Amino acid sequence: MVFPGLSALLSAKNLHHTRYHSLGLSLRHVCPGGTWDCSRPSVELVQKVTLVFSPALAKENQTKSPVSWSVRTLFGIGLLATCPLASTSKIVLEGANKMQTLKAEPAALATVVGRSSNVEFDVVRLVEEGHNNLQVSYQRGDPQRVAVRTPEVQASRYQVGYGQEQGEMVAKVTNSLDTELNVVYLDVLPWYLRVYFHTLTVREEGSGRLIQPVKSSFGLGVDRERPYSVELVLRLPARSTVKISLQYEKSILKWLEYPPDANHGFYLSPAVVSYRCPAEGEGEDDDDDCGSSGLRRVYTETLLLNLPTPDFSMPYNVICLACTVIAVAFGPLHNITTKTLIIETGPERPSIVRRIYWWVKALVISVLVFLRLKKKEEEEEKQDDDNEEKEQDEDGGTGEETENGQDEEDSEEKSQS
Repeated sequence: MVFPGLSALLSAKNLHHTRYHSLGLSLRHVCPGGTWDCSRPSVELVQKVTLVFSPALAKENQTKSPVSWSVRTLFGIGLLATCPLASTSKIVLEGANKMQTLKAEPAALATVVGRSSNVEFDVVRLVEEGHNNLQVSYQRGDPQRVAVRTPEVQASRYQVGYGQEQGEMVAKVTNSLDTELNVVYLDVLPWYLRVYFHTLTVREEGSGRLIQPVKSSFGLGVDRERPYSVELVLRLPARSTVKISLQYEKSILKWLEYPPDANHGFYLSPAVVSYRCPAEGEGEDDDDDCGSSGLRRVYTETLLLNLPTPDFSMPYNVICLACTVIAVAFGPLHNITTKTLIIETGPERPSIVRRIYWWVKALVISVLVFLRLKKKEEEEEKQDDDNEEKEQDEDGGTGEETENGQDEEDSEEKSQS
């Protein structure tokens, strides 16, 4: 399904391959007919998509010259349809009329915007005539460098101070024009920064001169309901830098109000500086198109704020300890509350007569066993003595026979001699 209008060009694959991308949504009150004073203003909704491409670093431009790019190569899709709700759909090449090396196709449909250096293409006409792609190339090799002008207004914001209790927000607004310029400074701070409005100071940097706001508006914050807001209308001197400082106190949040990575900090939305486009002859680039509203906005940096952060490991330790105690105590408590305790009684104790009988019986058996063993030992000793006497008798008879034989041998020897 192809969505008509600008949404058709927002492909996630090509969108996240850009050098920078952002989505913006702004609401403001406008008066009908372009006037600046009305009793019933309307609400204007502006949606913005900001993408930064690098065509010179694209893969298809690494091996060829001159460098070129097109809507199809940047967004992955051509111009298929226009938004049916939009009254006009245009593609604007800013500064294309000044860069003579830039060539856009189809050139026949290009229109120079007034006295400016911008070139416009009507998307409705491109689609009706069958041109689904807008191609731009550089006629003389690499693109030429163009001097970037100094913006009329520059804004920045930062924090000062130390510790976990108090701090100070400082914003600097610079006017680069040769004439005075009226700007509107708007800063919305979250409720957990208790702003001290009486500490607001506006000074010109360098001379230290106090600058009185033309008009000021303060919005008091309510904890967990409404943020603080500061809106100032300032008249900036020519070629000057104005410093706006405001002190605040940091609040301690509930432990469930901290994000998962509490030690990373909290992001503060940028402040906004709004001003009317300078008249002809006042700005450095009179040809620059300021848009139909005639209003410009400059945003400061997004700040990272560290609030007093508790030790979240302690609740974890308490939970672990409590769970361990419950687990250890559950077994005994369950046994006590669900089982019945019964005292176990031993066997019946015998009477004294039966115990004496058992004692006498055991004694008699012991005596009989002793006598039997004694008798057996005596019989074994008597048998051993008889065996010894018999052995001695046998040894004595053998000795007499030997002596008689010896005498007979001696008598025979004598008779022979």
